[in-house]
Amino acid sequence: MCPMGISKDGVLVGFAMCGYDSDEKKSWIIRFMIDAAHQRKGYGREALTKLIRMLFEKHEDADIRLCVEPENEIAIKLYEEFGFIATGEKWDNELIFELKRISQMEGKA
Repeated sequence: MCPMGISKDGVLVGFAMCGYDSDEKKSWIIRFMIDAAHQRKGYGREALTKLIRMLFEKHEDADIRLCVEPENEIAIKLYEEFGFIATGEKWDNELIFELKRISQMEGKA
């Protein structure tokens, strides 16, 4: 697991934790949080962009998965805007979303 702080102009605004499942060849965004005082300023979108890029560069063979609470409509909308799609699976009552590497490659063609 790889924990990391999310900062903007030297101020800690959030936290992310990632992992890699070598058996399934999946990167996981285990936690992605922006402090309430720093939300709605674009920091989450900027950090998620960098995080996705980093995971695809680090694990070239892996899609990216994450879990989200079903009632967190704002997070679901953000993830869907990035191309994450609900898999229909659940983990601990949270919905699993996946971003396929191929969809990212097609978007850059």
